[in-house]
Amino acid sequence: MKKSGFQRFMEQGAVACAALTAVFGCCWLAFGGAFVALTITFATILYHFAVRLAVGAAVDRLTANGVNYRRSWFRQSRAEQKLFRLLRVRSWKLKLPTYTPEKFSLRDNTPEQVVGNMCAAEIIHEINIIASLVPVALSIAVPFLRSTLPVFILTSAWAGLFDLLFVIIQRFNRPRMMKLIQRRNTVHKITAQG
Repeated sequence: MKKSGFQRFMEQGAVACAALTAVFGCCWLAFGGAFVALTITFATILYHFAVRLAVGAAVDRLTANGVNYRRSWFRQSRAEQKLFRLLRVRSWKLKLPTYTPEKFSLRDNTPEQVVGNMCAAEIIHEINIIASLVPVALSIAVPFLRSTLPVFILTSAWAGLFDLLFVIIQRFNRPRMMKLIQRRNTVHKITAQG
């Protein structure tokens, strides 16, 4: 399976941040001073890349047999419908990258599989939002890191907001796919009766 541009970006971003963390970490140990901020910044960005790759892989394994997309957690509420109209999700949702586009293709999957993949993607991004808060908690808990709290807050906020966009997209798109499934099931019932 060919990797998407977003997959390559995530993997290369993690490698680049690991390298920069190591370089600046060595400079910090050798020269001290300003290199501590650079080391912590790139280590935090590395964390965000690595946790997203790990969470995605773990959830993919755990949901390999599908997701019960009929659970109440995955249903869109009326308040969400209004919020999505207010946010004009339809106008920007296609501008964001897709990590594994083949999982959302109706050429390669049944509508039920696509909806299951949408639920799995939502779970991944929801876990990532929570995981985004770990660096902030760590910076508060570790006295040495408290002076760099703004770096942790900024990187965590940006990472969490980025994942929130993908949760919104999955929750926005899923009702349309559910309608497709219902229409297809209705056609199959009518065809079976006739």
